[in-house]
Amino acid sequence: MVELRENKGGILLEKDSALSRFKSSNQGVKRIKKIGDVLSIIVVAGCCYEIYVSATVSKQDS
Repeated sequence: MVELRENKGGILLEKDSALSRFKSSNQGVKRIKKIGDVLSIIVVAGCCYEIYVSATVSKQDS
């Protein structure tokens, strides 16, 4: 059972020993978020490049 304790900021929960084996999942979640951010930037850059290329090609044809 998890006991409650009072702290200056309010009520905090003590660490539960049953959750200690999932501690490494925080690092995995952070890594996946970074990978997702990088992929999003790559996709946006690719879209901007395609728009630039299509605008440049249409100007050359005119």
